[in-house]
Amino acid sequence: MKIISGKQKRAQRIVIYGVESVGKTTFASQFPKPLFLDIELGSAHLDIDRAEIKDWKELIAAINESKATDFQTIVIDSIDWAERLGQEDLLASTKKTSIEDFGYGKGWIMVAERISRILMSLDELIDAGKNVVLIAHSKIARFEAPDALAAYDRYELKLTKHSSPLVKEWADELWFMRFKTKVSTSESGKGKGLGGKERIIQTTHSAAYDAKT
Repeated sequence: MKIISGKQKRAQRIVIYGVESVGKTTFASQFPKPLFLDIELGSAHLDIDRAEIKDWKELIAAINESKATDFQTIVIDSIDWAERLGQEDLLASTKKTSIEDFGYGKGWIMVAERISRILMSLDELIDAGKNVVLIAHSKIARFEAPDALAAYDRYELKLTKHSSPLVKEWADELWFMRFKTKVSTSESGKGKGLGGKERIIQTTHSAAYDAKT
């Protein structure tokens, strides 16, 4: 057994998710020498290097080809759209018309297995010294903690319940981006949102969202 002490420097696995139009893609473009694997085709407003991805096979090929490039960061925009490509490819390869045709929940497990294989391929980029940034949208989901008296709403990755834990566990950094808002209450008790222009990044866990660093 070989024991290694102290901190080890390596490329980072980063997941950035958040609400619509908060600037996730723009923020990711600030990473060292990035190459965008643009599935959403939403990076046209940025002066960046990109490969437009139209299907699952193109995504797999682009990840593999990225290993031999001199880009320092590989950005997938976005991982939830990648999951959609995985679903479409699964249906096409099995000649199914619906994910439900596999039986209750089985289709989504098969999609999650494809996401797991993608993450393994991305780890090869990490081993090659390239940072990997996954961009994702957020969704508001009802959550019921075992020790809570009642369920509450929280922000989560906009992925299926099978794929989301895989992506969160894979990440070294999980950052949530949102607009900073305040709520004022009128005399009648009705709340009104104020602000919403300033952007903030949450990097530590909260009951309201997933995050880690």
